[in-house]
Amino acid sequence: TDADAEEEGWGIVRRRRASPNTASTPVADPTLSTDDLTKDQRRREARKDEAKTAKADAEADRLKRLAQHKKEQERAKMAASRTKSAAGPKQTGKDAKISGGMKAVVQDGKLVWE
Repeated sequence: TDADAEEEGWGIVRRRRASPNTASTPVADPTLSTDDLTKDQRRREARKDEAKTAKADAEADRLKRLAQHKKEQERAKMAASRTKSAAGPKQTGKDAKISGGMKAVVQDGKLVWE
């Protein structure tokens, strides 16, 4: 049977998983009520609450400023769009100006820039 197993290839080895060591895992202390907290613990908790409130206020202010900035950008974009359209349609044909204000003219079968 050993020869048959070797011919078939790799065999499956089953092993038990080690059970987790319950002694090494910390046990959560029951949460203390505010009456059981020391003066320093109450102070730290109050500081944490103040920091959370300040952070929430700062985030709200940031979002407000971001919305205002986006509005201003949109207004500027719309104003620029209106300015371009008010300048009039682009010229085409003979009167169209090419880059640098030069015109292309055909003289004697040759292209000449003026």
